[in-house]
Amino acid sequence: MSAATQIRSLAPLAESLIWWHGGADRRFYAHRTDDISTVSGIGVVAVVTECVNGLVVALWRDHADGTPGNVEVSVSIEAWLTFHGHDGATRLVEVAL
Repeated sequence: MSAATQIRSLAPLAESLIWWHGGADRRFYAHRTDDISTVSGIGVVAVVTECVNGLVVALWRDHADGTPGNVEVSVSIEAWLTFHGHDGATRLVEVAL
């Protein structure tokens, strides 16, 4: 299953969370060049949306070991990057809404 298909399966939940928090302000692909944790793999690993109120909803693809992806809420882009940035191995690429 492609990353896009895996991400679409959880999209209704993510979109509901985004709506609940005021809608989308900015959207990014989380692109990982090195899988330091050996969990998420490399390439596009998540769609990350910053809501109007600043909360962040991340929609993760399935993990490299086959564990299903998930939806995660963080308090800010900065908090998300602190936890998932892996010292620059993950970069956020902004995409049009």
